Amino acid sequence: TAMKDGQEVTRSSVLTVLDVTPPTSAITSPPAAVEVASSVPVLGNAFDPDGRFSQYRVDFGIGATPLNYNTIQTSFTQVPSGLLATWATNDTSGNELVSNGGYQLRLGVTDTAGNTATVTQQLSVDNLLIGDVTASEASIDTSADEDTLIQYLINKPANVTLTIHAEGPGAGGPALPTIAANVAPGSNSFVWDGRDDQGDALPDEAYVYVLHANN
Repeated sequence: TAMKDGQEVTRSSVLTVLDVTPPTSAITSPPAAVEVASSVPVLGNAFDPDGRFSQYRVDFGIGATPLNYNTIQTSFTQVPSGLLATWATNDTSGNELVSNGGYQLRLGVTDTAGNTATVTQQLSVDNLLIGDVTASEASIDTSADEDTLIQYLINKPANVTLTIHAEGPGAGGPALPTIAANVAPGSNSFVWDGRDDQGDALPDEAYVYVLHANN
């Protein structure tokens, strides 16, 4: 307030809001101590009950006490309840995005007053992985009873199926021969002689092979 000759000539005021209430931060899925694989939906709550939400971030780190974290998702939109992020731990290309083992998920939520709330969740990644796939022969002659050895590595016991498809339609086309086996971890192989499931020689053309595994 400013005064002149004993009279008030101007008045001003500033409204200060005191906010010491932290936002809400919770991971509801996956639950603690579970094994996860492939694409993992991370569900929970990330919002500010006072309406002053700023952002949230979902990270993962190695082990129970990570030295550092990798960001899965950062968002400036609050989520009262629902999907916070999707954690890709592997893909169908054969790339191992996240090695199998123990990890910590971390959710941090911040409001515009600088209050933060952080929660963590321990879990394990346990993907079934196939890699190092090779074929011993680029072409075979069925009239000469030739065959090719298709080798691969797998990290866990599994049922593995080999399907052969004409190159034109590719893996989306019909499986000509199908060969399956229960295998142990390590190096394994299938032998294909260029014939279908009835033992008839397939026409001369290019073929693709696909390995499927499940346990």
